[in-house]
Amino acid sequence: MKSKVYHASILKPEDVIEWFEFEYGVLQQECFIALYLDTKSKLIAHRVLFKGTLNESTVHPREVFKEAFLQNANSVLIAHNHPSGDCTPSQADFEVTYKMVHVAITMGVHLVDHIIVGQNQYYSFKEHKYLD
Repeated sequence: MKSKVYHASILKPEDVIEWFEFEYGVLQQECFIALYLDTKSKLIAHRVLFKGTLNESTVHPREVFKEAFLQNANSVLIAHNHPSGDCTPSQADFEVTYKMVHVAITMGVHLVDHIIVGQNQYYSFKEHKYLD
């Protein structure tokens, strides 16, 4: 199973959810994770960039994109969980996504998506046209 999850291209939110659940399972605190992808959308590396409280996780774009350059990543996908199980984005989720989009454009690294993982559900900023 691990081989399948790590060697498949990450092309849609369901691929991220499968990977996230395999790697992290159900977490009791928010964790903000970045997945660094090559030109074929295959996983190069992933990093937990911030562990938050029961309902809050804050990360600065500097940490996300510094690691993208160190990994020579073509693109980045960011994800975090909502331990409550409700994946509805908060105002802070929208604000951090907005910052990430603008830094990604400036740095020349493609931001694939920001996905919030809930219990048996997810929210994709890309699917909701927030990254366009």
